[in-house]
Amino acid sequence: MKPHTEHVLIYIANPVVAEVTGHRLELLGLRVTSVSDGKEMSDSITASLPDAVIIDLDFDQGAGLRWIESIASDECTSHIPVLCLSSRGDLGEVEQAYRAGAIEFLVSPFDPVDLENKLIDALQTMPRNRAAGEVNR
Repeated sequence: MKPHTEHVLIYIANPVVAEVTGHRLELLGLRVTSVSDGKEMSDSITASLPDAVIIDLDFDQGAGLRWIESIASDECTSHIPVLCLSSRGDLGEVEQAYRAGAIEFLVSPFDPVDLENKLIDALQTMPRNRAAGEVNR
């Protein structure tokens, strides 16, 4: 069996935050794909199931929340841990994110080390259906 490098898909509204976050995660040895719109998100998930997803809830019209729901409710992707970010972080939004399927919630600006620790914990502890992911690698 070949070594598995975890693949993290990030969907973050602010391009600078996306770039910095992606770079930090790459320094941890993770393979990162950064997308900036729904089509890229869909194409990326179709091309190769990620091991984790980071979704920003600051996209207009609830796009981030819809993606969390979509990932959590689809049989092929429901095993993927989803972490979310938001600049608002009000209690209602936090509850919506968890109900939709997020496993972690960070308020922006967030501590990058906190995000890294939560992501690593999610990658190590979430049960994963390897068979579903290996088909697309």
